[in-house]
Amino acid sequence: MHKPNQDTGDPLASLRAIIASRYDDVQEGPMFWCPGFFIGTTMVAGVYDNQIVLRLPENRVTALLETHGCSQFKPYGRAPMRHWLVFGVSSPAYHTLAELVEESVSFAQRTSQSSRRRRNVSKRK
Repeated sequence: MHKPNQDTGDPLASLRAIIASRYDDVQEGPMFWCPGFFIGTTMVAGVYDNQIVLRLPENRVTALLETHGCSQFKPYGRAPMRHWLVFGVSSPAYHTLAELVEESVSFAQRTSQSSRRRRNVSKRK
């Protein structure tokens, strides 16, 4: 049996398969005119220039930069985004895509909850 992220070598199909099989609360929508995946308004992952883009804790991004084919996400040649990792199907990171998506979803859920708490505290003042 194939793992969802190793069926086609197509980044978008791989993300869709993983997300559809595991995450009911993640929805697909556009970001940077490319396919993105969101929990509420928080982006979790996407495909940009036929590469996987994941939002992860900064320390994980830093560690994964040691992996061949991984780099910080720099949309449209802008400054690197510290919580964003990008890699293609030829990177060894692609073979762990399901686990990386799990980390990304977890991170998005944590940051989404903490920003909601900050907004509620501000409203009470």
